[in-house]
Amino acid sequence: MPTDEFEFIDASGLEALLLGDQRFALFDARDEGLFAKSHMLFACSLSLADLEARLFRLVPWQRTLIVLTSDEGDGMAARAARRCLGLGYTNLRLLRGGNQAWQRHGKSLFKGIHVPSKAFGELVEAHYHTPMIEAAELHGLMASGAKVRIFDCRPPNEFHRMSLPTARNCPGADLLSRVPAMVDHDETIVINCAGRTRGILGAQSLISAGVRNRVVALKNGTMGWHLAGFPLESGRSDLVEPVDPARLDGIRRMAANLRERFDIAVVDMSAWLSRAEGEPANRPLLLDVRGPWEYQAGHLPGSRSAPGGQLLQATDYYVAVRNTPLLLADDDGIRASITAAWLLQMGLRDVSVLDHRDISRHMTESGTACWLPARLIPLVDTVDAPQLARDLEGGTTLVLDLGSSDDYYKGHIPRSRFVMRSRLAHSVPALPRLPCVTLVADDAVTGAFAAREIAELYGAPVRLLQGGRQAWREAGLPMQTGLEDAVDPPEDMWHIPSSPLGGLDSAMRDYLSWEIDLAAQVAREPGTRYLVGDRPPASPRTPEAPTPANAAGSRN
Repeated sequence: MPTDEFEFIDASGLEALLLGDQRFALFDARDEGLFAKSHMLFACSLSLADLEARLFRLVPWQRTLIVLTSDEGDGMAARAARRCLGLGYTNLRLLRGGNQAWQRHGKSLFKGIHVPSKAFGELVEAHYHTPMIEAAELHGLMASGAKVRIFDCRPPNEFHRMSLPTARNCPGADLLSRVPAMVDHDETIVINCAGRTRGILGAQSLISAGVRNRVVALKNGTMGWHLAGFPLESGRSDLVEPVDPARLDGIRRMAANLRERFDIAVVDMSAWLSRAEGEPANRPLLLDVRGPWEYQAGHLPGSRSAPGGQLLQATDYYVAVRNTPLLLADDDGIRASITAAWLLQMGLRDVSVLDHRDISRHMTESGTACWLPARLIPLVDTVDAPQLARDLEGGTTLVLDLGSSDDYYKGHIPRSRFVMRSRLAHSVPALPRLPCVTLVADDAVTGAFAAREIAELYGAPVRLLQGGRQAWREAGLPMQTGLEDAVDPPEDMWHIPSSPLGGLDSAMRDYLSWEIDLAAQVAREPGTRYLVGDRPPASPRTPEAPTPANAAGSRN
């Protein structure tokens, strides 16, 4: 593919960017399954599958420098660059020689996803000596009737998939604001996730804040529990409810102590609102660290949903622009503070929190935000589930599923074909010829852009199933499982080790070993800025961030 329409950057130039203070984003354009096999440490995964739906959320400023990479010679970075250009992003560079050039430059490529966050969790455990409990010991305590309370700090959907017996669900950012009020002083608090990172950070959050109970992380999480031979439960939705705000004064003092320790500024709401009216490039990235259901019920205009526990677990998924100031928002003064303290230790240099006391009345938007301007989204015809069922019965439509391979494996529309958007040019021309094509997509934005591509490749009308696979299921229509009708291999995503497509027990053991070994591997890479346990040195705020003066001098 010709790429002479774009400028290039070489590996040494990229290293200089990683070591410097310029705002830029580094994206790997391959599908996540390939990305997980080998990628640069600080590259964020932005595949062709959903680039349009995610780009504006990740890079709000269209003049931001974007560096795109992929494997040498595969053309994926150039394809992604053309997509970015079509969306109004013009400050683009391709990494000359791709990921292999980075290796030739003497640097490393890494396996897995969210590697910077995973490595950070291991560094935290090593520095703070976060106490852990083995699965067998916890099982024995539970069997003996000891006073133990287990809190699973993953999002509700992961807890629903598998959980420990008696555990309750309390996402990571909520632990400090909810757990202390629920336990007796002599109860042992056990925090678990699926593996290691979130459990370590969750337990250490409570310990560092000053919770006096014995607090431990379950070593290796639900994977360790399963590998030890103990049963897991599924289908539970036991979410810990918020605590009465009147009972949070002591917890807020703990949060204030963390802000003082890590020099975290509190930005006054009026100062933020005045800044929000100015040039977008001069504003920090506003992240709402509450639960996604809270965000959908009401949020600040311009804020992005980034639940605190997941923001720490997968920072690269939420924050792609390096060196951009962050402003964290919540409605209790606690969740944003604990998240900010960890982000600063992770090496993000400019993190502030928004004063929660006057925030609720400004949360005037609701629902899931679509960041892509509507004028850029192609128009596409739609069809409802009952009509699609009739068309399938009549043999008048070909159904292509653009959702994740994991969801397709678990249940898809009978006779629908799983395809990867990055491979449409190869797969679509070989498909059976029918009068029209119906797309099943996880979001309407991706579906609309893909429909335009497929119409050109297939030469027939293309429409989108309203509501996607969920609408089909809710209509009571039959579902099919497996990958028998898949056109493309399931390389669109990284499959969790506990899933059938992820490898199960052997993959779990490999994954846990991989996590433990990460800390030593990342230390040698340019751009690494971990400051675990250290108070970040005082330095002038960047011009884009609210200054302490704008924050009315508040740090409590």
